[in-house]
Amino acid sequence: MIGVERSRAGAQITAENGIPTPRATLEKLELPSNSLAAASLFDVLEHVQDRQSLLSELQRVLQPQSYLFISVPALPVLWSQFDVDEAHQLRYTRSSLRSELVNAGFTIEVVGYFFALTVLPLLFLRALPYRISVRKLLSDSASVVAQGGLLGCIASRIELTIALRAPFGSSLFVLAQKSEIPHSPSSRFGEEI
Repeated sequence: MIGVERSRAGAQITAENGIPTPRATLEKLELPSNSLAAASLFDVLEHVQDRQSLLSELQRVLQPQSYLFISVPALPVLWSQFDVDEAHQLRYTRSSLRSELVNAGFTIEVVGYFFALTVLPLLFLRALPYRISVRKLLSDSASVVAQGGLLGCIASRIELTIALRAPFGSSLFVLAQKSEIPHSPSSRFGEEI
């Protein structure tokens, strides 16, 4: 297993956790076609301007029938200063993420929301203040503590129970598989030939 990270800090954190991590982009690695057994993009895709190029490169370097694991921020209604500060290009819905991956030639195995319990706090503490030009109501250092006592334990159990089955959440997870049939660039956006 290796990681690929554009930022120095990200590469260092990943390397400190025992995963060799070159500081690069997938395209710059120039991997051979069909060379990866699996790939993951955890909170990456939303930062990329040309997502179709990245997904095409993944389609090229993944072995046939191999898997792609993705997590992204969800729900455009939650857009806030946080997204601006993090250089997000967008927040996804289940259908927009599914569509982007299918257009790139992937078959969707699983797609679902998680972190459902964070939607209302993020809406009221980040998104709505952002819309009325109160940019920093929730500070960057404020976060939900994982070990939040009894309430945190209950919330964690609820999240685990409803993850990927909830009708909404502040993040999305997708498990996609490289299609058996090579993807035709001419039908890239769902157009029939």
